[in-house]
Amino acid sequence: MVEVVEEGLAKKLAKGASELKFLLTQHKVSAEIQGELYENGIDTVARFAAAATDEADLKAMLNDSFSINPSESLKLRAQAAGLVVAWNTAISRVERQAEAEATNEVRDLAKPIPSTDYIAMRQAFAAKFGELEDKHIPAKEYIEKKLAELESGEFRAEPLTEIISRDEVDPDTLLPHWDAKGTLSLKKGGSKTAMPSGPEQLRLRLTVLQNTLVMIQLRHPVRREVEDVNFALFEKYKEYLLGTTATAFAPARKHAYKVMATAGYSFGAALLHAYKEPSVKERNFTTPLALHAKRPQPWNANTEQPPTKKGRKGAKGNGKGKDGKDGKGAKKLKEGSDRTPDRRQAYLLPLQRQRLQEWR
Repeated sequence: MVEVVEEGLAKKLAKGASELKFLLTQHKVSAEIQGELYENGIDTVARFAAAATDEADLKAMLNDSFSINPSESLKLRAQAAGLVVAWNTAISRVERQAEAEATNEVRDLAKPIPSTDYIAMRQAFAAKFGELEDKHIPAKEYIEKKLAELESGEFRAEPLTEIISRDEVDPDTLLPHWDAKGTLSLKKGGSKTAMPSGPEQLRLRLTVLQNTLVMIQLRHPVRREVEDVNFALFEKYKEYLLGTTATAFAPARKHAYKVMATAGYSFGAALLHAYKEPSVKERNFTTPLALHAKRPQPWNANTEQPPTKKGRKGAKGNGKGKDGKDGKGAKKLKEGSDRTPDRRQAYLLPLQRQRLQEWR
């Protein structure tokens, strides 16, 4: 019987937000009272702060719901005191959170979300899809940016360096910040990561973006913009991108966000439309490829250079001057050198040709 009671209490306690649990436990509120609060929907700091209009109303609620009458005994008075102190602390936290959100909105900055909300989003994702490694968990500051975009309706195709995971956040970056009252303070600056240098790193950036939007969808399931975000959509997008080059990533997303704003598409529909749009392909892929194909072939250092014309100043029979340069002033590379004027373009060209054939 005792085990059944403890199991029922554990289920009730599991419904409370960790921040509220910590607050009530810190002020020695009993587990039974906490369980009843969580079971009846008072499961966050904000709800606990709004549960009563003043201390008199709070004490009346304690008397009616928990039979806690401070005038009956010292023990009950201590229980009521702990709840009153926790309630006042909750009100202060909610007010400060509202002030921070208002200040950031005026300054056009991303609104900070409470750590409990960030944890709740991760827990909701894990409950439905399984646990994630830290390298696949989006950073709190990145989720804040995407939530701000969802609230304003203005989506931005951020650089790949800004799509950061939880283990890539730099906690030591501090920047000066002035609030609405002109008070100077230091706040954590935005973290960045390196650009992907290969397919696996690009896949990692896409996975972090995917998990971010899925978490936001779980938090805001009725928002049309993210209603069709799913893993299949991103797997198809990954195959599309990794079959060509990473340079197509930003243009496709930018076009997708533009379509979302102008035509009212959801993210999934807009993304599919973007990378199938002929103008996106023409502007960011086909035209650069055609221009590159018309460029002269890179100079091959292994071939013998033509002799310098006779009569040129400083020229000798072997076509070199005193400093070991040819008649045109260009230093000859050593035998076996494979340098080209643009090694990156030479590397990307076969991938671009392959993708162009698929489009045709």
